[in-house]
Amino acid sequence: MLCLGISKGGVRLCTASAQRYAGTHTGSGPRDHYQLLGIERKATSEEIKNAFFTMSKKLHPDSDPTNPLLHSQFVRLSEAYKVLSRDTSRREYDQLLDAAQRDRWAYGARSSYYQGPSPSAAADENAHYWSQFAARRGDPTQRRQGRNGRLVLYCLLIMAGSLTMHYVGFKTLREIHSNFMEKQHKRILKIYNEAKERARVNGFRKQQEILREKHAAFTEKYHAKNRHEESKK
Repeated sequence: MLCLGISKGGVRLCTASAQRYAGTHTGSGPRDHYQLLGIERKATSEEIKNAFFTMSKKLHPDSDPTNPLLHSQFVRLSEAYKVLSRDTSRREYDQLLDAAQRDRWAYGARSSYYQGPSPSAAADENAHYWSQFAARRGDPTQRRQGRNGRLVLYCLLIMAGSLTMHYVGFKTLREIHSNFMEKQHKRILKIYNEAKERARVNGFRKQQEILREKHAAFTEKYHAKNRHEESKK
């Protein structure tokens, strides 16, 4: 492959590689990032942003799940916006785009011994290039399913943690309540036994006082009777 004077970061690129980097090497003919977004090269950053949002609505894979080509087109659209939305990468892209456009004539002017890559080889090379982005980015449906799966897993973990915390808290409160009720029961039983003992002691004393009073009354009555009998004599 013939290498021409195109460089990126100090590394010389072959013409096909430079065209691939600049987004102009496709099986259907040249198509750079500006053409992909439907804007001119002098477009402002705001125009680039608006064009990307407009095109992304049309080329997003979710807009037509039955069309398998939308994914690769959306990947190219995102790559174009990523390059053109930053001043540094846009300036570098413009330089490579100018160089690629200047060097197109070199492929037609080369000697007959070099025929260049066949259309099928160019298509394979282009497909291999974009497949790297597809492999890295993954299918949007799979990414969405993965996010949903992780979300469901997080929800289940949160629910399990919440149930565990509620169970532990309920068990702890039940133990605290049981200990409190046991202490109250012992305290009430102690008070009852003390009151019962005091009542028993007080009742025994009361009975002793009553017996002493009856004994004193009987003794007094007995002595009075004896004195009455003695007085009669």
